[in-house]
Amino acid sequence: MKKKSKKDIFILLILFGTLIYVTLIFSGKSKSLGGDYSILNKEHKGLSVIYETLKNLDYPVKFKNNNLENVPTDNIHVITMPKRKFSLEDGKIKNWIKDGGKIVYLGDDSLQSLHYGNEIKSTEDFLVYEYGQGFVLIGRAEVFTNKYLLENKEKAYEIITYVDRWSYVNIIFNEYYNYMDSERYSLWEDLPVGIRIMLQQLVIVIVLFFIYKGSRFGKIRPLYEETQRDKDEYLKAVSSLYKRGDCKEEVIKIYYEDLEFNVKKTFKTIGSKKSWIETWNEKNIENYNRAKRVHEIYSNINDKKISNKEFTNIIRDMEKLKKTLEKRSESYWKDILKEPQKKQQIK
Repeated sequence: MKKKSKKDIFILLILFGTLIYVTLIFSGKSKSLGGDYSILNKEHKGLSVIYETLKNLDYPVKFKNNNLENVPTDNIHVITMPKRKFSLEDGKIKNWIKDGGKIVYLGDDSLQSLHYGNEIKSTEDFLVYEYGQGFVLIGRAEVFTNKYLLENKEKAYEIITYVDRWSYVNIIFNEYYNYMDSERYSLWEDLPVGIRIMLQQLVIVIVLFFIYKGSRFGKIRPLYEETQRDKDEYLKAVSSLYKRGDCKEEVIKIYYEDLEFNVKKTFKTIGSKKSWIETWNEKNIENYNRAKRVHEIYSNINDKKISNKEFTNIIRDMEKLKKTLEKRSESYWKDILKEPQKKQQIK
């Protein structure tokens, strides 16, 4: 068994290692980590080139995922083609800009105008607004993409040169808004392609491993008979629990309440303030002394510890009282059934 177990582990490791190797090769070729307009994406619509270029030119660039409502205003935040709900007209964003926040917003080809602030510069490729102590530059995301920079670097250079006039600590490529809106958020869709493939392959390996380990040994043996459960199985289980917990008082309470209910049900006194022992005495049912003893023991059940012998005796007494009550009930109904026959005979 040990040799077989080691062999299984060895095969699993080889298979898993092969899958990881294929995944790394695929992810290295695709180079599309992070999705469109991400600095992690090295394909046509990525922003890896502009980020690495600024870094090599000693610009203080950083990659962050921050909600603008929760960050200080001493940095420039570059937000590109947001998927999450984002608007420069939002009241909280406006207040953040007014307090000194600076945004480079790169959207689609149509340059949207702000309905607040002063327009201080307007070109074919970008607009600049001043609002309070902050600034907003609105441009086209295309000019920062890897594909566009291979053909034309002048427009991106013009934007960076203008932004460099502002006072700032860091230029942050903020990709917090690059993910799906929270109402439609899908972690799977936002995962890089390479990570998705790795997870899929890992699931396949686990499934195959358990299929292999779960294969039967030997031939199928038919089951000819059904195993029937003991009809008193649950009752025995509950009894065992009460016994192990030494819950004598609880068992006595269950028996006592059942006896009390049967008396009241038999003589239609449910809801009455009259106790069952009074009803027992009034109806002149036999074994009254036993009933009285049970009633007295139960009334003082919390005053002392019940011994095993006392427990057995009171349970036995209550069982006998229930049988007495059943006999009384049967004789009562027999008398009722005889009355119509007597009336007919008299007539």
